[in-house]
Amino acid sequence: MSATVPPRPDPLESALRSAFNQGEPDMPECILCGSQAGPFRPTEDRWPSGAQKFVCSADCQHAETAPDTPVDTPVDTPVDTPDAPQVRTVTVRLLDTPGASLTVPCPEWCTTDHTDDADRGTFAEDFAHRGEETSLDIDGAGLVVTELTQYPFSRDMRLPTMTMWPVLDFASNGETYLDGAGLRSVAARLREHAATLGVQAAALDRLRGEGA
Repeated sequence: MSATVPPRPDPLESALRSAFNQGEPDMPECILCGSQAGPFRPTEDRWPSGAQKFVCSADCQHAETAPDTPVDTPVDTPVDTPDAPQVRTVTVRLLDTPGASLTVPCPEWCTTDHTDDADRGTFAEDFAHRGEETSLDIDGAGLVVTELTQYPFSRDMRLPTMTMWPVLDFASNGETYLDGAGLRSVAARLREHAATLGVQAAALDRLRGEGA
């Protein structure tokens, strides 16, 4: 009777299992081959601390076990996918490790060109997607600004978040003077802006996968 030959382990499964069990590195690195040189692309997994996990986007030493790993994509080059919307990707310099880079897909609402990230470099946790600013203006003077923001590789603001900050540029002392008509105009503008914020809140819930 012939002996039973044990099944050959799948090399990709072995590599991923090893990567899952390894300790969190101090610097961004490929969880498959351990390279800190990049270029990287994010995975769908995170370390227990919340930090993003990465794999090489080109020239991975485990490339033979990951045939679907895409090649590096230049900054701001649209990637054409049949029967799917265009996805803008950017490749930025990583300051975490000298010579490393990271290729990231931008959400459709991101209006940042990421030129500074590509030219000057950024730490992975400081990389941010930013949308258009929405300002509440009273008589032509800014009062408060909101902006859709996401730090996808951070521990705290991984999901899209609305950032809000005061402007208060009425005058050097932050005051303005109104009569009754002016005050009613301000009230109408506040109601209009509140409706805009309500629409933004509903969109933010959808982006975060949350209910109203």
